[in-house]
Amino acid sequence: MGPIGSTVVIKGINFNPIAANNIVYFGAVKATITSATSNALSVVVPNGATYEPVTVNTNGLATRSVPPFIVTFPDGGDITPYSFEARINLAAGESPYDIASGDLDNEGKPDIIAVNGGYPYSISIYRNTSTGGTISFATKIDYPIGNVPFSEAISDIDGDGKLDIVVTNEYSFTVSVFRNISTP
Repeated sequence: MGPIGSTVVIKGINFNPIAANNIVYFGAVKATITSATSNALSVVVPNGATYEPVTVNTNGLATRSVPPFIVTFPDGGDITPYSFEARINLAAGESPYDIASGDLDNEGKPDIIAVNGGYPYSISIYRNTSTGGTISFATKIDYPIGNVPFSEAISDIDGDGKLDIVVTNEYSFTVSVFRNISTP
């Protein structure tokens, strides 16, 4: 656990001693690695870090922490009835029922992926365009599934530093993988 901007040390074995050859995500967002040895990575907790496992990709292998990373507030934080602004509603596909978030375009802000359970079956991606404390998203992009989607997960499946999307399909007993080939 730690606040945004703090440095944490991830200990393990077989890390690449060249910092740029390791990739670390704090839940939804890619982190900056400040130093590396074969047994430790020093990493800065990025803006947008989420309550999810820390994922490390190195030397063609990937792993994730068992407990999720907990972002803390420097002063302990406080939630009151005035802690949140009014909600923002985003247009969705038919019958959305599951979401995930992750930095799909590696610009430091978590994007949103939603599963749409109504016909035509699809997932929707909402690119995060927020700036300066204002939350905003680009118009959603729908990707057809062809089957009834059940849930989704995001992870760097191929080790290229970009989060890919995996969707389970309920009645066809299949898994759909959307490889991320986007450019920043």
